Amino acid sequence: MRYVIKSNDGKYFELEGRNGNTTDITQEFKESQKRLMKIYSRVVKAKEKSQIAINTMNSTNTSTNALSVIESAKLINSSISNFVPVYEGTTIYYGGDQAWYDTETKKNRGCGPVAAANITCYFARKPGTTWDALYSLRNLSKTSFISHMDTLYSYINPGLLGTWWGKFVESVEKFSSDRGAPLRRVVNNWDFTLTNTSTYIKNGLNNDSPVAMLNMQPFGDYEYKAHWMTITEYYRYSDGTRWVTVSTWGERRSISYDVWFESTSTWGGGLIYFE
Repeated sequence: MRYVIKSNDGKYFELEGRNGNTTDITQEFKESQKRLMKIYSRVVKAKEKSQIAINTMNSTNTSTNALSVIESAKLINSSISNFVPVYEGTTIYYGGDQAWYDTETKKNRGCGPVAAANITCYFARKPGTTWDALYSLRNLSKTSFISHMDTLYSYINPGLLGTWWGKFVESVEKFSSDRGAPLRRVVNNWDFTLTNTSTYIKNGLNNDSPVAMLNMQPFGDYEYKAHWMTITEYYRYSDGTRWVTVSTWGERRSISYDVWFESTSTWGGGLIYFE
């Protein structure tokens, strides 16, 4: 995987691989600026199109049944009270939040470990399985879940730019193996297309396995750039748009999968689920 980073003096570097090797691409970047702006424009337009769909659905002058669901998949327990309900008093969070970490470094780099904590906890809560060892704490209080997040952070140990896809997968597998309840990655060699990735997500959810999603867009105003999230539901509507329900920052959100895919297919990222 590769990242593009910008230094304080305005230069651009390509960071490649786990060793952190960097290459100055400032000139190349400037020469490609127009092409990059066109790519970014496509992401913005896709986002605007999705927002129009939301506004149409929420309009008081439009029936909420104007768009019908023609395809869907979700976890058996995807509701707020059943997915990974983290409790703080009367508040119920939808999984963990990297803002709960106790240092700025962990808060900035912690989205990958939080996604891993969500997934392992979800498996542990499945009744009648051996995966209960993946979450050994007594309850799902915020304090307890932060401890679980800390454990996954120590396994993943994110770098300056967060968590690589491969490091995420290897760390979840090692953590689960160490707990005596191994999880194994589910991968394929399909092309990274909208249809293929949608099918992959549906396969994971239909197997009752949360799907981790990584976006690697380095800059811009896309809200979910350079971020890990956990998919719990997938929907395709009659107008062709695709949406996913995710756990991010302790909240249950519905986001445009089309926008995420447009950004990720341009900048990099990936999907992964386990069994």
